Amino acid sequence: MASPADETTVSPGEPKGRTGGDGDTVTRGEVEEVTTTNREERVDERAPEKDGGGEEMEEVQETGSRPNIVATVEDSMMDHIAPESAAAEKNADDDERAEMRQVPEEDAAKAQKAQKKVMRSRAAAVKAKIKSVGYVGHEGVYKGDLDSGIRHGHGKITWTGGNYYEGEFKNGLRDGHGVYQFANGRVYEGAWKCGQRSGLGVEHWPNHDRYEGDFLNGKFHGEGKLVTRAGAYEGSFKNGLREGRGVFEWKTGDMYNGLWKANFMHGHGKYVSRHDSVYDGDWQYGVKEGQGGELSEDGNKYDGEFKKNMKDGKGIIRYPNGKWREGLWSRGEHIKWIGALRIGGVKKH
Repeated sequence: MASPADETTVSPGEPKGRTGGDGDTVTRGEVEEVTTTNREERVDERAPEKDGGGEEMEEVQETGSRPNIVATVEDSMMDHIAPESAAAEKNADDDERAEMRQVPEEDAAKAQKAQKKVMRSRAAAVKAKIKSVGYVGHEGVYKGDLDSGIRHGHGKITWTGGNYYEGEFKNGLRDGHGVYQFANGRVYEGAWKCGQRSGLGVEHWPNHDRYEGDFLNGKFHGEGKLVTRAGAYEGSFKNGLREGRGVFEWKTGDMYNGLWKANFMHGHGKYVSRHDSVYDGDWQYGVKEGQGGELSEDGNKYDGEFKKNMKDGKGIIRYPNGKWREGLWSRGEHIKWIGALRIGGVKKH
């Protein structure tokens, strides 16, 4: 039995020594040396070498150092795996949050699209409802087509005084074909432009006066025919008045064919009275003024100067028998003769 001095003392927390196969005792220092050597090789190389690797592993196993080596390797592997695992988890969380954000965004886009569709449907419904709605404004009561709240299309507007218009509207104004009825019975039917009678139309009055022809800005303008209680005029108009060339036939039987200005016979024209007297000459605002020829009822004809509808100045009288004589007139009265009575070779003025 060995004495206590021959045995190697090992602390309770350290691996105890073992006896080798040849009877030699493995000391504590030898075990620590082998364990330390194998740990360094395992950590640095991460795998046993081909030459002598098996013997070293067996020796480590025999010394009881395997648990410490495995724990060290596992700790080292965890050090490498933990950051990768954390990064993977972070990426997964980011993807999940992105998906969560994407779903609300898609839902919001769908909701916005649906809202716009509803708004369009409502706008169409409102437009259909107000298409024939009536409203009262300072211009009267309107019922008809609207576009963005403005009269546009076909409609009817009635004023408190009894006048009304029914026809086409454009941008709030009477435009196109329409009928305007006055409370007193006067009626216009025809073309409108920018709220005014413009174009071809017909207007008639309760007293049976009637105009048919061109209009511009609410007035007779262009070619037309006006029938009144006095007679009928057919010809040119300007700003609502007879102007230009035209023919007026009075109901008395008189007729004028010639130029007009501001409703007056003005310029050259021919006037035939119901008594068969004829004046063919110059006119100044409805008055015979200037050079002209007048055939009287007795067959005599005067060619000469006129002033204020009367013979005034130098002129020639031509008789039905072919004779003629030159003289002077003043305010329609003969003053004196110039020269003798002649026949043939008629002098022209």
